[in-house]
Amino acid sequence: MTPINYYMMYVQFADDVTVWCASRNLETIERKLQKATKIMHDFANKWGMKINANKTNYTILQKYKIAFKISPTLSLKIDNTTILKIDNPILLGITLDKHLSFDKHFQDMHKSLTKKLHLIRLLSSKNYNINPEYLITINKAFILSKIQ
Repeated sequence: MTPINYYMMYVQFADDVTVWCASRNLETIERKLQKATKIMHDFANKWGMKINANKTNYTILQKYKIAFKISPTLSLKIDNTTILKIDNPILLGITLDKHLSFDKHFQDMHKSLTKKLHLIRLLSSKNYNINPEYLITINKAFILSKIQ
């Protein structure tokens, strides 16, 4: 994590950058995020790169379920292209939700693992007569790789 200032931070992994800020005031959040977006846009232009506004999005996380009475939106832009708000962004393979409860992430993981377990059950039936060592390898590849 690298601080931009006291209330703003960013992290980078390969070519993905995540910027966040904290405030009780939505106007402050919007102003700070728009400033950070401009800084990143100017940096990219300086080095001959381009930020894809269509792949850029934002979400609003809140500590309490009653923090905002309505679902707030921000007006953030890159090159006059509006940045879209999404409710469940995926950050390094983890699906976030606005209350950071990870419910959506676990629902998606459960759905994915259930399908894979069904396949392993099918392969382990006597009809296929697969070597148990192969089944263990398949289990490690399909299941353990997903939950570790």
